[in-house]
Amino acid sequence: SIRTKNKTNNMKNLFVIFIILFPLWVNTLDIAILDDYGDISDAVYTDFGTGKYEVQPKFKIKNYQDGKEIKKYNEWTSVTTFMFGSDAGPNQEVLREMFDPPVIEDVSSDIPVVEPTFFGDAVAGYNFSVEYQYFEDQVTLRITYNCQKKGTALLSMNIRETKFFQSNPDIPDVSEFKIYWMKTCGTESLRAGFTIETELGDKDVVKHGWPQLKWEMRSGYWLEHPTLIDETKQLSYFDLYISDLSFGNQNFFEPIVQVFNPEIVEVSVRGHGAYGGVATTLPQDLVFLYICKANGISEIFVTIPLGDLYDDVFFGWTKKCVVDVQPQNNKPNNNPDSNTVYEDDGNNIILPPSNIAEAGGFLNVGLPPSKNNIVTANEVSKNWSNEKPEIIVPPDEHKTQFLVSSSEKGEKAKVYSPIISITPPGSLSASVIEKEPDSILLDFENPKSFTISYFCQRVSEATITITLHQPAGRTVEFSYIKQCSTITRYTPYYWTANRLLVLFIITFSILSCTGYYYYRKYVYKKKAPPSTVPITIL
Repeated sequence: SIRTKNKTNNMKNLFVIFIILFPLWVNTLDIAILDDYGDISDAVYTDFGTGKYEVQPKFKIKNYQDGKEIKKYNEWTSVTTFMFGSDAGPNQEVLREMFDPPVIEDVSSDIPVVEPTFFGDAVAGYNFSVEYQYFEDQVTLRITYNCQKKGTALLSMNIRETKFFQSNPDIPDVSEFKIYWMKTCGTESLRAGFTIETELGDKDVVKHGWPQLKWEMRSGYWLEHPTLIDETKQLSYFDLYISDLSFGNQNFFEPIVQVFNPEIVEVSVRGHGAYGGVATTLPQDLVFLYICKANGISEIFVTIPLGDLYDDVFFGWTKKCVVDVQPQNNKPNNNPDSNTVYEDDGNNIILPPSNIAEAGGFLNVGLPPSKNNIVTANEVSKNWSNEKPEIIVPPDEHKTQFLVSSSEKGEKAKVYSPIISITPPGSLSASVIEKEPDSILLDFENPKSFTISYFCQRVSEATITITLHQPAGRTVEFSYIKQCSTITRYTPYYWTANRLLVLFIITFSILSCTGYYYYRKYVYKKKAPPSTVPITIL
């Protein structure tokens, strides 16, 4: 019929218009650079009309030359992280996309104000995936400035990017562009905003880069009441962070631990800040583990190098140790009728061996349903070793569950909550779900479980070390590799002029097609011939 034919034609018209518009918003891929410590807008985006890269005005050298506003980081910004991802691009299907290693220079003077070092997956360039979630790939370039003198540096980043399109699969489409920004270096000796807190009553350990009264280095020699960690404490927890957003961020290196009397106590550091990293307003844990070897006290000194022009952060405290006599095989003394008596500074300290026996069992650790395929009686399996871990947790696994128990039937074992350390620092974060308070008592028949949850911040591969410390003075550690990839951008969605243009085109096209359809329908009704059905008169 005429009506059916017109409907078919209208649908054909809609389909043709859809096919024409489809490439404008599908397969529109390119590289966007986002500064995750500054503006949420792109530093570089793609112009829809030309398909070429456009640098935001704040990152253009012309703004600097004309005395206009250019992106500038103050003396409190120690690290800047650029994220290379994908965004809207030209209306052609991208087969492959890659960029060469970015080239970064201090172009402000012959004697550089900064000597930047670079970390991250983008340092060596990157070849983007062509899988379904290609547009969500993000890799990072972390720039640590390393201020050398007071002043303001002008930095440039040169990027050379290559695409291969379906229309010309063998001919590379090469783009090259530069972005510019500034970094100010001050002369402050103390790092304002750098803060360390502890679980103890004295909340402030370090404030604005300087140790507070009871935590000063060598405090035991000249303070009447220095900070003392008594013999009941096997762990000390600290949080490291920047106190306010206005103080930016700060790169810090691996903490250095010095023990005045190493024959009395052995100290090691674990946690998210154990290998250095970037201090922000989000706390990072530093956990100090004690293994007492003899009776007595010892000063413990911690130094955290900051680099730049800032003084190192330092603090210290005193640790007291009281140990029990253990047999040579390191098994606990299970005689409940005898006590061990020590004399310390003229005071008798009595430790019932039943307490040691309760905490003295060895550990098994496994992946469910196994109880001991990772650790058996405190012996770590070779493929879970700290030196060369072989176990890999894939990107699509967001948490891992472990079982922990004592190693023998009828034996009890005590263990503190798991401690997580990650290297390289900043590659991802992890936490223990439903973390147990202080310590838990284990047996063989009923293993306890703990679950590690992962938060991937970028495309990365990191080594995760799990530390299980026992009150009996033993530490069990095992490691594995966690992979992260094709992550979703966590910055809020924002509208650029180009994105608004695409939205306008799509909306206008849909409204035009709809209006055209109803217009044709109206014209058809108006011009339709009168009915020719005969009328029968009775």
